[in-house]
Amino acid sequence: MLIVKVLPNTPAAVAGLNQEDIVIGIDGQSVTTVEQLQQMVEESEVGGRLRLKVRRGNQTVTLSVQIGDLQEAG
Repeated sequence: MLIVKVLPNTPAAVAGLNQEDIVIGIDGQSVTTVEQLQQMVEESEVGGRLRLKVRRGNQTVTLSVQIGDLQEAG
């Protein structure tokens, strides 16, 4: 999944996700569709953390994203 935009002050921004990062895994599981990514996030508890594996240029980076409440981010 290609990250097209990272909104400021969101859990993704705080974790260090960048525009043009490519999410390739969450918590050790490969992710190949947007639906998989969305389902894994929705099944997580607010306040919990997900480990995202992303491709950034020629590197693979692992980031820890704390799950937030969508209403608080908006």
